[in-house]
Amino acid sequence: MNIKNNSDLNLETILGLIKSKKFVEANSQINKLIHISPKSHFLYNLKGIILSNQNKIAESIDCFKKSIKIKPDFAEGYYNLGVILINLERFNESISCLKESLKINPKNSNAFYNLANAFSKLALSRTKTSILEKTKELNQAKKYYIESIKYKPDYFQAYNNLGIVNRNLGYINEAIKNYKESIKIKNDFASAHYNLGNAQRSIGNLNESIISFENALKIKPDDLETRSNIILFSNYLLNLDIKKHNEQLKSFKNNIKEIDKNLIIPYKFQTRKDKLKIGFISGDLSSHPVGFFLKSFLKYLNYNKIELIAYSNSKKEDNITKDLKKNFSAWHTVNDIKDVDLINKIRKDKINILFDLSGHTGKNRLPVFKYKPAPVQIAWGGYPDTTGIDEIDYIIGDNYVLPINEKSNFIEKIIRLSNIWVCFSEPEFDIKINSLPAKKNGYITFGSFNNLLKINNELISLWSKVLISVPNSKIFLKGKALDNTTVKNNIFGQFKKNKVSLDSIILEGPSSRENFLKSYNKVDISLDTFPYSGGVTSFESIWMGVPVVTKKGERFVSRTTESINSNLGIIDLIADSDEEYIDICVKYAKSYDDLSNLRKTLRTKALQSSLFDGKKFAENFEKKLIEVWDNFIDSKKII
Repeated sequence: MNIKNNSDLNLETILGLIKSKKFVEANSQINKLIHISPKSHFLYNLKGIILSNQNKIAESIDCFKKSIKIKPDFAEGYYNLGVILINLERFNESISCLKESLKINPKNSNAFYNLANAFSKLALSRTKTSILEKTKELNQAKKYYIESIKYKPDYFQAYNNLGIVNRNLGYINEAIKNYKESIKIKNDFASAHYNLGNAQRSIGNLNESIISFENALKIKPDDLETRSNIILFSNYLLNLDIKKHNEQLKSFKNNIKEIDKNLIIPYKFQTRKDKLKIGFISGDLSSHPVGFFLKSFLKYLNYNKIELIAYSNSKKEDNITKDLKKNFSAWHTVNDIKDVDLINKIRKDKINILFDLSGHTGKNRLPVFKYKPAPVQIAWGGYPDTTGIDEIDYIIGDNYVLPINEKSNFIEKIIRLSNIWVCFSEPEFDIKINSLPAKKNGYITFGSFNNLLKINNELISLWSKVLISVPNSKIFLKGKALDNTTVKNNIFGQFKKNKVSLDSIILEGPSSRENFLKSYNKVDISLDTFPYSGGVTSFESIWMGVPVVTKKGERFVSRTTESINSNLGIIDLIADSDEEYIDICVKYAKSYDDLSNLRKTLRTKALQSSLFDGKKFAENFEKKLIEVWDNFIDSKKII
C-alpha cells in the first residue's frame, strides 16, 4: 500500500489510539485516511478492527468484506472476518473464511487455532444432531488445534482447548495431558487448572480435582464457578473439614459481584392474593434428577392457588422439558441474561416465592439470590447441603435427611415435609423385572450404579468385606467413567488390595437410561455409597425390584437412601455401622426365596408409597408454600 508520508504519520497515530483503546478517535482518523486511499484493503481491515472493538459488528463485517473484495488474496481480512463470525455463532461461514485465510497463509497458527475453535463450538452448539456428525466436527477441531501447536509450540490456549475437545470425545487421559501441558507453558492460566480439575473429577480422582480447582482459584479468586465446584465436590470427601467448608461458603458469597442497588427495581408482588406466584430457577429442567422430581408432582398442584414460572438456565430441552412446560404459565430461558436483568425480570413477574433447584451444582444462578429478587426464597431438590446464602430463607428436607440436630449446619431455616424430601417420577419405559439373578447364577450379585465420585477406597474396603463374607458373590459397578481403562484398572487394583478376586468384579460403562435400568436385572442387592448417599440411583434400583442396603450418615448428603428406605418401610436395610452393613448384606444374601419374594413386590410397594406418590407430595408441598407465605405476610405485618 502506497501512502504518503503524512498518512504514514496518521497511521502511526491511529495504531497508538487503538493501543490506548481510544476507538472513537481512531475511527475518525482512519476515515480521513480512507478518504485519501479509498482502495486500501489494509485501511478497511484496520477500520474493521476498530469497529469490532466498538461492538459495531455489522459495520465491522462490511469493512472486512471490502478489504477482501479489494484484495482477494488478503489472508488477514479473511482471518478477521472468520474470527468475528465465530463470536456471532455463524460457524460454517467462519470455517469457510478461515480456510481461505490458510490457503493464502498456510502457516498461520492463529488461523488454525480459530478454525479449530469454530469446529469445536459448532459441534458443542448442536442440540439435535447425530453423534457421528458431532464426533466428525470434534475430530476436525482436534486436527486443527494440533496444527496450530505445530507452528506455535508454546500455544497454551491451544493445548487447553485441545483438552476440551479430547474430553468431549471421551479421551480423558489425553485431555489431562493437554491441560497439564498448557499449565507447564503458563502456570497462571486459570482455565487450564479448572479444566484439569473437571477432567480429573470425571474419572473419580476427587482429591486431585479439588487441588486443581484450588490452584485455579489462587489465580482467579473471584471465579464463582470454581468456588462452587470446590464446595460441591468437598461433599464427596470422607473426612470433610467442616470449618474449611464453611469458609469456602463464606468466600463464595463475599466474591459475588456487587450490583448497584439503584439498578434493581422495587418488588411488585401481590400480598393477599388468591394465587401465589412461584418461580423455579434451574439449569436442569430436563432428563436430570431435578426434572424427574418435578415431573412427579407438578401436575397435581392446585393451579387455582398457585401459578408457576420457570427460569431455565440452559438451552437443553427434551421430552421431560416438554412434560414440565405444561405446568408453567411462563417459561423463560435465562442462561444468557445478566444477573441484574434476571433479578429485575423476576421482580417484574411479581414472584412471591423463588426456588433455587441447583445449589452449588453446574449452571446455578446463586449470585442472583443474594439480591433477593423474591421476598421468600427456598432451596430444594438439586443440592443436599446449605447454599451458604443468607438471603435464601429456607431449605426443604424431611425428618430423616434433616433431623433436628442438623439445624446448626444450615444457614437456611429448615422446612420438613411430612414424608419424604422429594418425590420420584416413574420411568416411562415398560421394563419387566426378571426373576432373581442368583437363582439362575447360583451366586449373589451385588451392585452399585452410583456416580464414581461416590466410590472411595474406604467404601471399596467395606464392599470387599461384604464379598468375602458372601461366598462366590460378585459386584457389578456401572457408570459413565467406567469406559475409561485407567479408571477400571484403579478399581481392580483397590479390590485386589483387599484380597478380592478380579473374577468377582464386573465393570460396565454408560448406556441409555432404558438400558441402564434394564441392567438392574443382573443385580440381586444394591449397595449404597457413603459419605454421599444415592438419590436417583436408589429410587431406580427399588423401582427395578432391587433393595438397597445403606448406612446412616451424619449429614443431609449421607441420609438420602435412609429416607427412601424409611419411607418404603424397609428399615432393616439401614445400618448404623460398617459391621451392621456387612451383616445386612449377609442376611439378605442367605435366602434366595425371601430375596426373590421381595423383588416381586418391591416395585408395587414403592409405587404405593410416598416415594412415587406425586399427588400426596403435591398436597404437602403446596401446604408448606402457603404456610411459608402467610408467615412472611404476618412477620412483615403486611395487609
